[in-house]
Amino acid sequence: MADRKLDDVREELEALQAAFAAEREKSSALEDVRTAETALASRLDDTNTSENIVDRPIFVTSARRIDKFRGQPLKPGDATIYEWVADARGLLATSQQLPETSKAALLVDNLSGRARQEILGRGIETSSCPEVIFKVLLTVFGDGDLLPQLQQRFFSYSHREGE
Repeated sequence: MADRKLDDVREELEALQAAFAAEREKSSALEDVRTAETALASRLDDTNTSENIVDRPIFVTSARRIDKFRGQPLKPGDATIYEWVADARGLLATSQQLPETSKAALLVDNLSGRARQEILGRGIETSSCPEVIFKVLLTVFGDGDLLPQLQQRFFSYSHREGE
């Protein structure tokens, strides 16, 4: 009988040791999860610093809208360059809080077709200043020449004697 009690106590001790080992493994796994969670949280904090935030232009649309300008009017309802420039100047007057580059980007967004190609084809100096955009559009679509015509004239120019 004493042997039987001793065997029962040993079995109970082995069961308790196994349960303790299982609890220790759970605790270790939980600690590993907590460590990983802390590491991820610190990485997330590192990626959310102000150094990683990129400045992008923000366009605040007003209640006033203008139609996109495509080039020479093709239909009776299409705006001429002079009408579009007047509308665009009115739009920019309501957007005085925007910097010049954002105003220029707003103008380029309201261009399409040949008009957009004319502005973007002339480089960043042209497409980043509203007044230059207006000047180019008035020259090209008002009474001026198209960019390909100007390029053709430039490249076909022959020097005279003494030049």
